[in-house]
Amino acid sequence: MRILSLFLIFLAGPALAEMQMKLSSDLNGNGVSEVYELLVDDENIVTLQITEDGTATIEAVDIVWKGGLYGQEPGLELAPNGSVRVISQNEGCCRHRWRQTLTLAYRKEAFRVAGVTYQWRDTLDLEAYGTCDVNLLTGKGVTELGEQAPKWFRVPVGAPKVTDWSLDASLPDACEIS
Repeated sequence: MRILSLFLIFLAGPALAEMQMKLSSDLNGNGVSEVYELLVDDENIVTLQITEDGTATIEAVDIVWKGGLYGQEPGLELAPNGSVRVISQNEGCCRHRWRQTLTLAYRKEAFRVAGVTYQWRDTLDLEAYGTCDVNLLTGKGVTELGEQAPKWFRVPVGAPKVTDWSLDASLPDACEIS
């Protein structure tokens, strides 16, 4: 199963190059879809803009990273449950390749970063790869490094508002990213 996971991580790069920059979903459950759009300025600062008919626009500035090369573009996708995923990646350059996925949810009257998943691999050491997945709503997380058994951990519960998330937000130390 782990080999399949590694294989899927390797295939993710080309598929992500054509990610959507705009999509719709009804996360707040009011029957009207919100529009989620990633905007990139001249300095590669990525802003997530959320709009809904008749409401003010929410802007989460500098929410994810964008590089200057192919394979370093951010994107949006819908999860099977309708949640919105904001993705950043480095699949186009250097030895350390990675993909970060922020899963958005609507809780406590706000759009929040409900979870973060980080996948990485070393292109020169095929045994060096891993995944860390943290549910910020429950505080439960798991990290998987190479062929090692998964390690479960807990973090303080607290899904930040999307407007409070920062590109500089760090993953928990338990993720053991190398």
